[in-house]
Amino acid sequence: MSNKKYFPLGKVLHIVENKEAIVRLNSKKIPKKGILVVNEEMKIIGKTTDPFGPVKAPYVGIILDTPSRAPTPGEVVLGVETAHQRSKSRGFRSSSKKKPRDRGRRKPNKK
Repeated sequence: MSNKKYFPLGKVLHIVENKEAIVRLNSKKIPKKGILVVNEEMKIIGKTTDPFGPVKAPYVGIILDTPSRAPTPGEVVLGVETAHQRSKSRGFRSSSKKKPRDRGRRKPNKK
């Protein structure tokens, strides 16, 4: 069973100097920085940068791993989210060994 979840990001608009691809997001899900991106053949293209642009139709940059795998303009790309990334986005702690913080008032020092 795979722990990965694939979701469509959008279409590639431009390739910038064979180092970065600009994608217009067509999904309601806006990816975080560092999400893996694959093409339709499930080959890794790169990782996302921070989203930018208008809120109703945002863009995201993809830092390309290798220029030879650069997608062509108009190609649909997919985001890859692992189970660990999904649990972090829901606010769960990554480790159960951490102690809860004391949110009460500070206790005065005894002298």
